[in-house]
Amino acid sequence: MKNYKIIWTENATIQNLENVEFVFNTWGASSVLDYENELIQKLEQLKKFPFSAPIFKLGCRKILIVKQISLIYKVDKDNKEITILMVWNNYQNPVKLLTD
Repeated sequence: MKNYKIIWTENATIQNLENVEFVFNTWGASSVLDYENELIQKLEQLKKFPFSAPIFKLGCRKILIVKQISLIYKVDKDNKEITILMVWNNYQNPVKLLTD
């Protein structure tokens, strides 16, 4: 079985960098390493099992990376691609998530 390819949107890339900065400023460098390790593990899981996370809204899926941060992504089954749409800081106002 071929693994799915991960594609990051520009928005998701920027959000990920902002979240790394948030984790660093709040909990320090060791927590950044923990976050990055969790992110890598979740991405590897998604490559093999892209439908393992529940549907969130409009066909997008949401998976928890750490309790503070989630990935919002969409699966293209035909092209075997996963597009990371958002790296959401769960401390943000959830109304903003529904309108973005």
